[in-house]
Amino acid sequence: MVSYIEIYASHRTMQRSYLLFLILLTTMSACAQDFNKVKQELENIHKEDQETRQQFVQAITDTIQSTARIDSLGKVMEYKDSVNLIQVSRILDSYGWLGADKIGEDGNQTLFLVIQHADLQTQLKYIPMLREAVGRGDGTKRNLAMMEDRIATRQQKLQIYGSQIGQFMDSKRYYVLPLLDPESVDLRRAEVGMQPMASYIKQFNLTWDPKEYIKELPRIKELSGFKQ
Repeated sequence: MVSYIEIYASHRTMQRSYLLFLILLTTMSACAQDFNKVKQELENIHKEDQETRQQFVQAITDTIQSTARIDSLGKVMEYKDSVNLIQVSRILDSYGWLGADKIGEDGNQTLFLVIQHADLQTQLKYIPMLREAVGRGDGTKRNLAMMEDRIATRQQKLQIYGSQIGQFMDSKRYYVLPLLDPESVDLRRAEVGMQPMASYIKQFNLTWDPKEYIKELPRIKELSGFKQ
């Protein structure tokens, strides 16, 4: 026979379980609302970031555009980058590197873009967070590879994936910044979901010949300020 005490205890246990369930449900709902707000904020940043950069790229590739116009767009881009960085740093410090399941593909990409456009110190601060995110599926290997390359070239080290491009001041011709083991770069690029070098640098009116690149590498290192 079940006693009244046992019935009461069982009832109290059910009440507590139900209360915990409600708390959990409320917390999950609040988090979902927070992520929706973050998603919208990042989508707005993404739109502004791309619009400004498209205008700048168009200006520097258009022979009609004046130097004053290019400088003006450059300053606008720098200002917006600084504002965007404040917003994205706050998000990263509050939530960590959020995946596309919470903030959408554009939102997730925006986290990368804003940090990729930031200063070296900021990149060094957040790249461990990006590495962890990639490990759990909340970031892409391609984005991580690009940031690894950006940091390496800024530290005057050889990039690994060939994503960073420079420009000769005299001829205005583009070139691939100093690269580790050029002959096997396509294997490394394939591992992180990047297109082959020949396809990638075609947009800069370049052709990819690893042997020729190796011959030109000492000059590229010198012009790029590399000491190694």
